[in-house]
Amino acid sequence: MKKTITFLLSIICFSLLSNAQEASKNVISITTDFVKGDTLKYTIEEGKKKYKNDNMIDSIVSEKKMNLIVIDSTEKGYLIQIDMIDNKKTDDLIEDFTKDESNASFLYSFKNLKFQYRISPVGVFQGFENIDAINKIMEKSVDYYLAKVKADSKKIEKLKKSFLSPKNLESNLGKYVTLLHAFHGYEYEADTIKVFDSQITNLFSSKGGTIPAKTEFLIEYTDSTEVFANIQQVTTADAAAMKLILADAVNVFDYDKKMKKAMKNIETTMLQRLNCEYHISSGIPTYIFSKKETEATDKDNNEININLEYIEIKLD
Repeated sequence: MKKTITFLLSIICFSLLSNAQEASKNVISITTDFVKGDTLKYTIEEGKKKYKNDNMIDSIVSEKKMNLIVIDSTEKGYLIQIDMIDNKKTDDLIEDFTKDESNASFLYSFKNLKFQYRISPVGVFQGFENIDAINKIMEKSVDYYLAKVKADSKKIEKLKKSFLSPKNLESNLGKYVTLLHAFHGYEYEADTIKVFDSQITNLFSSKGGTIPAKTEFLIEYTDSTEVFANIQQVTTADAAAMKLILADAVNVFDYDKKMKKAMKNIETTMLQRLNCEYHISSGIPTYIFSKKETEATDKDNNEININLEYIEIKLD
């Protein structure tokens, strides 16, 4: 039961579909100003932590380097390449995968994949350029992990289709890209907290779709000269909304009746906090902190399980 809760918490993906803010007199524009050959160097710290009743039971923290390179610049936008450097976390997490020599070519491709994507002239993400290579790598990775899941083949195929959807590819395999361009291309009203409806993708639904969530948004200058601005966004989904995801997840996996009944007594909430600082004139993100937290309360066993994932990206 405990392993099941942890497994579900770890694979529920959290994808936000937010609305653009209306412009006003006091606005801050986040737009890109690149030229061909520009290179930005970032340091990334990424961590996953698990808690049970306030006690940390697991923790993984890694650091890597990332280069963002402007390959081309035209009136239609920019072609960007992301190079990952010193990706030790990848080596650690797939150590057991390397025991099968047949996976060697796949692992080489995965570790040396260069993400190429296009953005509009103002920095809005438009799509991956080498999507076929990314799809092949993601599909083999999903096949490997879903092979460990106990469920019938039809349900596995539906789950696989959800994992490999374009939206999920962007928010997971291209998560750094998504964070780098999360707020580009819009004008935002400064110094005013906005509250609006948003959505979370339900990967376990056979029909696809989303569940409702609430988002609070604030952008403000961080210095008197108005050179830098900071965006804070917090999105939450309450227990009632999360029950929809858990119910669909239970139907996907072949749990016995006792397990299904126990899962009905689990209350889950989700929270995502995103904090981004920008150099306004260039639209370059200088600091990004993303945190996703899922809390599951097991009333039968009087347990609270928390999964916390975070990504911190700093401009070198």
